[in-house]
Amino acid sequence: MVMGNAEKFIKEIAGNSDFRKSLYLLESSEDKKRYLNEAGYNFAFYEFEESINNMKTKCAEEEDAIMLDELLLWWQMFMPYEETDSSITACTPAECSKCSSCG
Repeated sequence: MVMGNAEKFIKEIAGNSDFRKSLYLLESSEDKKRYLNEAGYNFAFYEFEESINNMKTKCAEEEDAIMLDELLLWWQMFMPYEETDSSITACTPAECSKCSSCG
């Protein structure tokens, strides 16, 4: 399940600083995408954001929700939207203004 891949990735980067450091060594967006796919983290940008929002609803502590917001900011800097999955054709809450189905 793709959404599960995004949540798995979020948990990995939240708890594994060595993994985050290995991601910083990747220079191009294509290298980043290839590395993530090979590591089993195949998901689109909006799926990452939706997973963050879903995980935030389950947070018992405000600090956990803040940490998830920080991970979203990190992701947006690490993998800018225009360089991620450009094949989005359906509306999502996070990217409604950018989808082709709303016109």
